Amino acid sequence: MRTLFLHPTFELSEEALHSFSVLGRALYTAQRFEQNVKAVAKGFLILVGDKRQELSLEEALEVLGEKTLGGTEKDMLKRKYISEEGRQILKKARLARNEIAHDIATSADHDGSVDWDWLLGRLKDLCSDIVRADGIMCSIMHWMSDDEPLGDKHLAIHATRVDNWIFEDAY
Repeated sequence: MRTLFLHPTFELSEEALHSFSVLGRALYTAQRFEQNVKAVAKGFLILVGDKRQELSLEEALEVLGEKTLGGTEKDMLKRKYISEEGRQILKKARLARNEIAHDIATSADHDGSVDWDWLLGRLKDLCSDIVRADGIMCSIMHWMSDDEPLGDKHLAIHATRVDNWIFEDAY
């Protein structure tokens, strides 16, 4: 019987196990950033009196769920809610999120062809971009909920904490 299409099972070296673990946490962080961008975009629609405050599930999916991160980002930028510097940070994070989800995740394989050091280094750079942009989204969410926006010191501590979590050696 041929097992060509079955999911392969294979031995994982300690290095591969750590790298796959980091990749999973990086994917989680990238997805969380995307969800925060969408939440902020929806919050801005409410703040400007958009009449779609009461959305059915289908309408909410149309507004947020079916838009790509790029579409949500472009909508926010078009409405000029974010400074030019913030726009560049968001754009860089969107590209980083896409590279993690679409390129890095699919390039990691068990066949020995992966340069784990390169992969971890690249993930570190990409996650740094995402965490910086996510800090901006979190600060905006604090402001939108009538809390003080998060200061630079808090955002730096948060970025270090998230970076340590993503890259911790669990094995």
